[in-house]
Amino acid sequence: MKVLYIGSTGEISPGCIQAGLARGHDTAVFNKVKQVVGGWQCRYNMRPAIALSAPHVRKRLETFRPDPEEDRLLDRIIAEQQALR
Repeated sequence: MKVLYIGSTGEISPGCIQAGLARGHDTAVFNKVKQVVGGWQCRYNMRPAIALSAPHVRKRLETFRPDPEEDRLLDRIIAEQQALR
């Protein structure tokens, strides 16, 4: 799975990024100062790129079904991140 995190400096994103990498996700990070981490290069301005992806995301969401195991993992990551504060 390819995942692009926009932001990544808040309380939740670092843990989610680590979990995605551990699961083998092709992960890219686009932070607030528009730097890209990983081997990924953005060839588009973000606003038009997100607009281009919106129809594909909507279509995939029509059949999306949450994975309880992933939900538990994300809940654990969020709780661990909050405990670090």
